Parts: sequence; structure tokens; C-alpha cells
Amino acid sequence: MSHITKILLKIIMLRIRNKIKPEIAEEQCRFAEDKGTSNAIYILRTLIERALEVQKDVYLCFIDYTKAFDRVCHDEIITHLKQLNIDGKDLRIIKTMYWEQTAAMRIENKTSTIQDIKRGVRQGCVLSPDLFSLYTNKRRSLVRTIRKRQTTFLGHVMRRGKLEHLITTGKFEGKRSRGRQREKIMDGLATWLGPGKVSDILATVKDRDLWRYMITNTYKQGT
Repeated sequence: MSHITKILLKIIMLRIRNKIKPEIAEEQCRFAEDKGTSNAIYILRTLIERALEVQKDVYLCFIDYTKAFDRVCHDEIITHLKQLNIDGKDLRIIKTMYWEQTAAMRIENKTSTIQDIKRGVRQGCVLSPDLFSLYTNKRRSLVRTIRKRQTTFLGHVMRRGKLEHLITTGKFEGKRSRGRQREKIMDGLATWLGPGKVSDILATVKDRDLWRYMITNTYKQGT
């Protein structure tokens, strides 16, 4: 990549970063402005220390994304950038970089068939960290959308009659079996919203406007 190209991409990065930044989760420390691994280490260590003080278990999940940069879909990147209303000129330059690329392998005098490149962000490109962060955070927003729709569906059903509300909040007589219990729909809501918020939603579900306002604001602030 030439020096002129790097300068041009640096200018584009500064232009689009203000629009990409609000899309990045607060918890993300890598590829985030004024943050780094030291922030993540401090947060994790403090959480562990606080948990040990009150004898609570801490569970960590480490995920190793194989070839993460190479699996980013070009079409999805462009779609996300369009949704952010990126300037047309900047968008065309990014398209030129990533669209209609081809590659072939050559070994001695033999050349393979030409293949279209439809995935991956450029290694060493100043735009790659921002584009990768936007791509992964949009995937996270998809999970949030699914949660919101499930919660909306529950409220829609429960407003239909007393029977639905009774079945949701009521319990059968008897004892639970030993061992790990199966997860229920209300368990998922309690995890996403918090136990107190679930009860608030159930109490206000009949007020359609208030219920819709509560759901919208809950998932705006959620992860």
C-alpha cells in the first residue's frame, strides 16, 4: 500500500470515526479510542476482587475467533456504513478498496484460477480496526434485536387476556427435581432485563404506550 493511499485512508478514518464510535459497545477496550488492554485488565481484576470479598463465583469465557479479520463480509460492511449515512465519496473509496477484488496463486510457471474476494479486511490498513469493530458490534445488536422481539411478543400475548397472565405468573404445586433446572422463558427475561424489571413489565403490560416505552428504553441501555 502506497504512502499516498495510507494518507487518504487516514483522512477517511478521521471522517467516519465519529459516526462509528457510538455503535461500539462501552465494554469493548480493543480498537477503541482512549482504551486498551490495561483498562480490561483493571476492570476484570477489580470484579474478581469484589466477588471474592463476598464469596461469589466468577465465570470467564475466552473466545478465540479463527481468522476473524478474514471472515468479515464486504457486503455487510457496506450495508452498515450506509445505515450510518457515511459521506458518498468516502463510501465509494471504501467500496473501491474492497469490492471486485480478485486473487490467484502462482507456483513457478503454474497459475491457479482467479477467485473473487468477498470477505476480509486489509491487514495493516488504518480503516480495518474500525470496520472490524463496526461489523462485530452490529452482530451484537442482532442478538439485542432478538431479545427485544421475544420480550415484545410476551407482552403482546399477555395483553390478550387473564389466562395468559395467570399461566405466566402462576406455579404448579409440587417439588422441583434435583440437579440443574431447565431454562424457562421468564428466566431469559430475568437475565436480560433484571428480576425487578421483569416484574415492572408484567405490571404495566396492559398500558400499551407505557409498555412500549419501557421496552424501547430498556434495550437502548442494554447490551
